[in-house]
Amino acid sequence: MTAPDRPRARRGAPLLGGVSLLLCALSAAALIVLAGDPGAGPLAGLLPDLQAWFGRLSVLSLCLSAGSAWLLLLVFDRPSGARADAVVARYCARLDPRRAQALVWWGAGLYTLVFALYTSARHDRLNSTGYDLAIEAQVLWSLAHGRGFASSIEVPNYLGDHFVPSYALLAPLLWIWDDVRMLLTAQSAWLALGGPALFRLTLRRTGDVPLALLLGLGYFLVPAVGFMNKFDVHYVTAALPVLLWALAMEAEERKRWWVALLLFALTIREEVGLAAGPIAFFAMRKPGYRRLGFVLGSACLAWSVLALFVCIPHFRAGLPSDSLERYAYLGSTPKEIVLTLLREPWRPFLREMVQLRRFIFLFQLGLPTGFLALLSPGVLLSGSLVFFQNLWSDNLSQAAIYLHYVAPVIPFVLAAWAGGVARLARSAWSRRPGGRTVVLAWVAAAPLAAQFLDSPLRDSVPWPYVEVYGLERDLDADAFAKLRTRIPDDAAVLAAETLAAQFAHRAKIQVYHTSLAWVVRKEIRSPVPGVMGPWDGDWIVLDLRSRRHQEYPERARADAVAWIAGGYRVGFCEGGLLGLTRSAAEDPEALARWQDELRRYPPKDSDSALPSGPDRLAP
Repeated sequence: MTAPDRPRARRGAPLLGGVSLLLCALSAAALIVLAGDPGAGPLAGLLPDLQAWFGRLSVLSLCLSAGSAWLLLLVFDRPSGARADAVVARYCARLDPRRAQALVWWGAGLYTLVFALYTSARHDRLNSTGYDLAIEAQVLWSLAHGRGFASSIEVPNYLGDHFVPSYALLAPLLWIWDDVRMLLTAQSAWLALGGPALFRLTLRRTGDVPLALLLGLGYFLVPAVGFMNKFDVHYVTAALPVLLWALAMEAEERKRWWVALLLFALTIREEVGLAAGPIAFFAMRKPGYRRLGFVLGSACLAWSVLALFVCIPHFRAGLPSDSLERYAYLGSTPKEIVLTLLREPWRPFLREMVQLRRFIFLFQLGLPTGFLALLSPGVLLSGSLVFFQNLWSDNLSQAAIYLHYVAPVIPFVLAAWAGGVARLARSAWSRRPGGRTVVLAWVAAAPLAAQFLDSPLRDSVPWPYVEVYGLERDLDADAFAKLRTRIPDDAAVLAAETLAAQFAHRAKIQVYHTSLAWVVRKEIRSPVPGVMGPWDGDWIVLDLRSRRHQEYPERARADAVAWIAGGYRVGFCEGGLLGLTRSAAEDPEALARWQDELRRYPPKDSDSALPSGPDRLAP
């Protein structure tokens, strides 16, 4: 280490020591919490999922504090640091860019295989949902059968819900494999493409093959990537790898690919322009990109505004926007929302940022990067539009790593991770004995620590977020298999939240959800032409036992009684599943089981079975 570097390295010692002391303090507090009863200790009043999360955080803090002590030893004990660097250099010498990139691609293949099998098994165990897999799968089926973006759930044309023109590119895949699992596999494959993109971006920024390899493989361990893959299928997740590849192409000075990827990103979903535009503007810092970056960035932002406030309302058939409802506390129209933010920019912070879960969200975003993303504040700030779009929503699920909403945000976090690692690799710390080992260890440990704290393959997502389940068994799969064989492929089906995705490949499908207060009076129809109403089904498939997804079995039984009184017949009843039909004969054995069900669980009045609040006819 040169003489000018030595004082800078010494100035960093208090920082590393402070981090170590902070981790030790967290560990001590965690041990106190773990030693007592969470229901009566410092965690009293927290929901069970937060108690479990803080419990894992305490264990993680204890491990990290021990690890930081070892890192301190390497940094300040020159012989130990030199020996560690020698061992690391011996192994790193075997890596060349081509071999490292091949390893990342193998990792992408393994990731695709694991999550394709996992999400398919989750679907087979009836843990997929009507919102949103049934919606996405039906639209793709409609595209594959020449029906355009036709949908019978929520809106008659899916472009009135989300503006996703390039979704049509996936339709030919259904000609090869006409199954919902195809869509689940395709999502796993396109998300896996983000790993090689992050590898190339990091290699360009650092020129360090081992560091690029660690980030490329670490991508597959980032919890947010796994959780958005786990939760059914959402085409917006394609924005993550596309934007990452755009950033990599910009770093490699491949301008044509950069422009093409940003333009393609606009077709993924309406809000992606709010991410693509700042990426183009941020590139203006480089010679040769200033005019192009300004024009492209302006076009991206204009596209999002056009898609959000012109295209979607046009295809929405006059229905109110459920997206704008999430910002109703700022105003009822886009103009009112903008004016409120200009007059009172502090209102979203005072209203939404007082929640503990939103601070946890920020921690969860930073942990997989070892908080090194904070060393690239410019990259993080360029993603502020899509970040605050999620953070300021009163829908808590948008401010969570567990769902698809953060797909346009994650590329900025990962790109900032690459930039932060590059800055750290050039610092005095990495050039002193033991410094390189410390940097590599920190970069490798961060995504592993995040995976320990939040694992998509292990953890289900509970209320108050959108509930997401893994491989748990809640419904009788054998009973459902029998029921499914009785329902024709062309029948119009109204199915429970947990079953609707199983019937998605048909022209008429609707999701029955008791908490949405479906009105089952026969004279009431859906107010939206083309959207299936509660009396439009040839078959109605109800789940009479599950309370997942804020369901109320009491309401389901009361509604079933109303449907039967209106002319539906009992075609199936077994294992807590009820199938009502008006297109097939009544099954006497199923009717007897249904009557026994009513004796065991008497239905409540349709209205009294619901929580307080205004009823809505359709989702």
